[in-house]
Amino acid sequence: DNLPPMARIVQAHDVLNDITLFGHMRPICESEKAITYRMVDDLPLDSLTLFDRGFPSYALMFMMINQETPRHFVMRCKRDFNNEVKAFLKSGAHSQVVELTPSQSAMEGLYAQCIIVNKSTTIRVRMVRVKLDTGEDEVLLTNLLDDKLYPTSCFKHLYNLRWGIETTYDKQKNKMLMGQFSGINVECLLQDYHATLVVANIQSLIEKQCEQHVKEVSMRRKYEYKVNR
Repeated sequence: DNLPPMARIVQAHDVLNDITLFGHMRPICESEKAITYRMVDDLPLDSLTLFDRGFPSYALMFMMINQETPRHFVMRCKRDFNNEVKAFLKSGAHSQVVELTPSQSAMEGLYAQCIIVNKSTTIRVRMVRVKLDTGEDEVLLTNLLDDKLYPTSCFKHLYNLRWGIETTYDKQKNKMLMGQFSGINVECLLQDYHATLVVANIQSLIEKQCEQHVKEVSMRRKYEYKVNR
């Protein structure tokens, strides 16, 4: 039967090592952004978090920037995300640092997290233009402001790394059957979910140990082989 979704999952994933750092299962009525607000404190201090188009907001960027130790981020945003982004696309510039102010909804969202800002509270954000293979321009928002340390040319490859979490979701949902539960109460669902994350991480560690062997085997064969999950 096609039952309506009742829960939402948001995970922080190490895309270089295919390891899920942590994840949250929450009621479907709670948005991805609201769940992510509570995850900011748990992000590793020396990390860079990649977000897709569903996440950018003044509130989330404010929280990332204003941690005791700021968390670095790169967020892909919609072309009409705000007036600054629309003007940036029209300008033809490849990189630009701007100051953003909150909307009423952003102030309310931060207030719900016990953070008080007003209409003149600004954050400094860098906009980076990246040209897709289709020829379309996309805009990334980041607090990596130094264009000498972080040149515009590195951001396309950097953001493409985010695809690793999509392949991880495929593994968890379709191969590890994360949606199959052993009970119906909340404690059971959460237990099964987190147990699947543990098993998925163990499998990733085993796969990493096999990769060098598979690479050596592929060198002697016509086709490139991959670890069979």
